Parts: sequence; structure tokens; C-alpha cells
Amino acid sequence: MQEQRETPLWSAVAKHRAQSLYPYHVPAHKAGRGLLPSFAAHMAEFDLTELPGLDNLAAPDGPLADAEALAATFVGADATYFTTNGSTAGILASVLAVAPPGSTIILPETAHQSFHSACVLGDLSPVFLPVELYPELALPMGYTLSSLRKSLAECRPSLVVATTPTYHGVCSDSAAIKAVCREHGVPLLVDEAHGTHLLVSDTQVQSAVRSGADLVVQSMHKTGGALTGAAWVHCFNPHFREPLKRALRLVQSTSPSYLLLTSLDLARRTLAIEGAARFCSSRGHADKLRALLPAVSFPRDWQQDPLRIVIDARYFDMSGFALQQIMLAYGLSPEMADAYTVTLVIGLFESAEGLPRAAALARDLPRTTVIPKAQLVPYLSGGRLQMLTPRQAYFSQSIRVPLARARGEICAEPLVPYPPGVPLLWPGQRIEHEDISYLQALLAAGGNCIGVSPTGQILVIAGEDCE
Repeated sequence: MQEQRETPLWSAVAKHRAQSLYPYHVPAHKAGRGLLPSFAAHMAEFDLTELPGLDNLAAPDGPLADAEALAATFVGADATYFTTNGSTAGILASVLAVAPPGSTIILPETAHQSFHSACVLGDLSPVFLPVELYPELALPMGYTLSSLRKSLAECRPSLVVATTPTYHGVCSDSAAIKAVCREHGVPLLVDEAHGTHLLVSDTQVQSAVRSGADLVVQSMHKTGGALTGAAWVHCFNPHFREPLKRALRLVQSTSPSYLLLTSLDLARRTLAIEGAARFCSSRGHADKLRALLPAVSFPRDWQQDPLRIVIDARYFDMSGFALQQIMLAYGLSPEMADAYTVTLVIGLFESAEGLPRAAALARDLPRTTVIPKAQLVPYLSGGRLQMLTPRQAYFSQSIRVPLARARGEICAEPLVPYPPGVPLLWPGQRIEHEDISYLQALLAAGGNCIGVSPTGQILVIAGEDCE
């Protein structure tokens, strides 16, 4: 009974808060700096349910409907729908609304793991487009228009998906992608979970809502200023409006958080009224950080999110995981680390508090003159054979085997280095020697992977189901 007095999660978050780390990570409100004070101070009182006068997210016809309509007007959409289940729910609903069961969808091989769930639920077959890698850092960029055209010529998909920006801030030309989709009469869904702030961008890097895409999903909490879990889906094709609404009812909670819904409404107002000025200020903050730290510049064929900074840890002769730990010691909390880089997310509500800490870090860490080339390169899913569909793999019998002895087996659940939440292997794909070597090296370097147990085992399809 004594153990029931313990609160491990509360203790962990309280300890984190006591460290007073400067948050170069999501959510965009930056530990409350961007929240309306009267909202932040009384959150418990705003934790409400579907009471008279407060509307119902499943069938809004009052203030919720008005709030969604204002959001649609702000972005220029035919309709905008709120979700309190994050972009994951928006992606699930968008795919299910557009792609009939048994059809094929085209995905970048760096598609978020939520698309696997959509394929399982919708009985869909993915076709993966290979993405280019930035060779010095083994950093995934995006797919090319030529690869998209080739794939569209070889199959008849019900949907094309683009992810922009990526977790590292790589931005694709969604307007050009839409133009290719239009040539083939295929709808385009853009996963813009990390790009809400681009709605108010004053640079050439613009939000996909300007691209002509049929559907755009955005995580308002990541870079838009709402609370974590608050997202929205913009529909620009009236044909998908009702199917999308029905699909959202299928995947959303029947007890949506009014804290999250209210934060969506407040964040939209802030973006509409103050967003442009805040973006300009934050871009200046980002430029100062880039001057202090060895920031990566992407190849010129790819645009770069102006408010996301990827630091090249090789200049300090260490891994990204090691640099992340040092940054924490300097009072800086980055968004993510991988084998070679650390990523910082600059929000719309930055203060100058983080800059002196970054300057101290840059002053104290010596830089090497010999920059090693990346050796840890992922073997991505674009060229793989899909032995089973995601749905077939999900419902097949499975067993756990040691990762080291999994070569030739069929993956039964996504193997997802996290962050960034992009599967290295999808269920139904064969596990190769390169996959095992990569994951072993990643784990040894300090990374982690969803799907690999603490004892080093993974889930594979039982032998009788692989024949």
C-alpha cells in the first residue's frame, strides 16, 4: 500500500520543471509564455465537458462551429475541423475519408507512424517513395517530383501524401507536388504537423495551405501556441468535407478536452492578430542562434524551416546524443537529438533567456577542424518489398525474437527510432542485415527505438504466417 503514495510521473515532471531549462522544443507556448494569462491561471476551471451552451465537437452547431469557421476563414479553407487527439487523429481521419478499403496510397518513406495505423484501419497498401539523404549527416530530405511521377505511372493510388516540414525542418514544394497530383487526378494530403507557424511566415517558405492541397493537417500545439494534443484539419476540397467529418467521429474521443479546444481558439486569434510580428521577431532569435552554433544548411534543392535549427554535433567531435546532454547541463532543453545532430525548435513566443546560455555553450565547447562523415546511415523503406499489407501483418500471429537474430524475418510492428517517430521498418517488411546493424549502432550511441524491448527483442510474424 505504501507504493500507492508514490507519483512517479508527477515527480518526474516536477523535477524537470525545477531545473528551469530554457525550452527550445515544442509545445510552442514555451512553458506558458505564449498562453493568455487569464487562461493559464485558471486551467482547472476551464476543464469542462459538453455543458449547455458549450457545444459538442461531434456535431458542433454553436460556439465550437463558430470557432472552426473562424479558423477556416483564417487559412482560406473550405472547412476546418478541430481535434484534441493531435495530428494523429487528423491523419487517420483524412486517409480514411479519401482512400477506399483495399486501395493504394503513396507515402514518403519517412511518413509518420500514424500512417501505418491508417493503413491497418483502412486496409490500405502503401507504396513508398524514396527520399534523398543529405550525405554528410545521413539526414532524410524529401522525395523528388520525378520519383512521384514514376510511381503515379506505375500504380493507381487513391491518395498521395507529402510531409513538410519534416522533424528536421526540411520543406518540400507542396505546390509542385500538387501540380503533379492534379495531372493524374489524385488528391494530395499534406502532413504539416510541424508547420503551423508557416501560416504567418514572412519568407519564401510558406504553409501548404497556399499550395492547393486537398487536405492539410497541422499540430497547433507544436508551433502554433495551443496546448499539447490540440490540432486541426483543413479541407480545401468540398468533396471530402462530409467524409472527413464522419471519419473524425470514428477516431476521436467522445470526451474531448475543452482545455485543448479553447486553446485552439485562442491560438488562432493570436496567430491572426500578432502572428506576423511574432514570426519576424522569432526569425531574428533563430538567426542569432545560427551565428553562435554550427547550424546545418540544407542543399539548395530543399527549403529550410526558418524557425528550426539543426546543430551539427560533429563540429564538437561528439554525437548528437552527447551534445544534447551537455546542452541540458547549460540549461538548454532541445527538441531532439540523433546520431549526428541536435534540433532546436524556435517558437513564436521566445524570450532572450536562452541566448546567453547558448553563447556560453559555444564559448566553452572547442570545435574540431576534422569533420567526420556520417557512418550511421538508415536503410529506408522506399526500396523494400512489402511482403504483407500492414493490416495483414497486424492481425497475423507474432512472436518475439532477439533483434540480433531477426534477419530474414517479417516485421510485425513498426520499428520506430524516436524521435522523430518515422518507422525504419513497417509491419510486413523483411528485416535485413542493414536494419539490424543500424538499430544496434543507434541504440549503442544512446538512441532509442519503439518496438525494441528493453531486453533487445522485437515482434516478428510467426513462421507459419510468413509462407
